[in-house]
Amino acid sequence: PFGAFLAMQWQSGLRVLLEKVFYYAAPIWLLRQTGLRLRTSVLIVAALLAIVEGAQIYLPGRTPEITDPLLAVLIGFGFRAWPRSSKLNT
Repeated sequence: PFGAFLAMQWQSGLRVLLEKVFYYAAPIWLLRQTGLRLRTSVLIVAALLAIVEGAQIYLPGRTPEITDPLLAVLIGFGFRAWPRSSKLNT
């Protein structure tokens, strides 16, 4: 995991990583706001990312890796550790 990020220039890798964190955290947060449990929200996003990675096996020029679903799970742990506040949950 994260091998592609480690092989990149650090500026480009950091930009790509931050973009992915935003793109994966947003649907997790939105699903959570609809009333789903955090675990369910993370599993939905991680499963969709795993399906996309699985489809890349059959696409020429693409390399599937486990980084994206793993990143979604790590974001879920981050949300779990984030202190709950009434201002953030409204």
